[in-house]
Amino acid sequence: MKQTFKINSDELQVDSEMTREFYLTQTAIVENCSCSDCNFYATVFIKEKLEIFNILHLMGVDLGKNLASEPTGVWCIRDNKDFFIHCQQVYQVVGHFSATDMSETKYEKRENGYKIASTFLRAGADKVDIVLQIDKL
Repeated sequence: MKQTFKINSDELQVDSEMTREFYLTQTAIVENCSCSDCNFYATVFIKEKLEIFNILHLMGVDLGKNLASEPTGVWCIRDNKDFFIHCQQVYQVVGHFSATDMSETKYEKRENGYKIASTFLRAGADKVDIVLQIDKL
C-alpha cells in the first residue's frame, strides 16, 4: 500500500507494506550487539514520543532492527550516569520521491529536549535511506 508523506514540502511515496515485509528479514539491534547502549536504544529510547519515530513507524520501519547493509548498527552514546547524549541510525523504506529529479530532503526539529536531524536519500529506483541523528539539547 503506497502512501504519500510530506517531509518539509517534499513528497515521498512509500510502500509501507513492502517496507514492513523488508524489515521482517532484518536482524534486531540487540541480536547484533549486546552492549548496554544498543540495548538502551532498542528497548527504551525508540519508545520516546518523537514525531520522527511516528513517521518512520507509519512508513513501515521497524525501529528496533538494523539494516543488513549497516552491520555496525546503531550508534548510541550515553554519559557516565547513563543519560542519553547522541544516537545515529540508518533506516530504509521501499519508495521514491514524487519529484523525479529529487535525490534528498532533510527533516529537522527540536522536540522534547532533543535536536533531530534526518536526511532522506534516494538509494535506487525504489529505495530511500534515512540517516537519523538525535542529540540531547
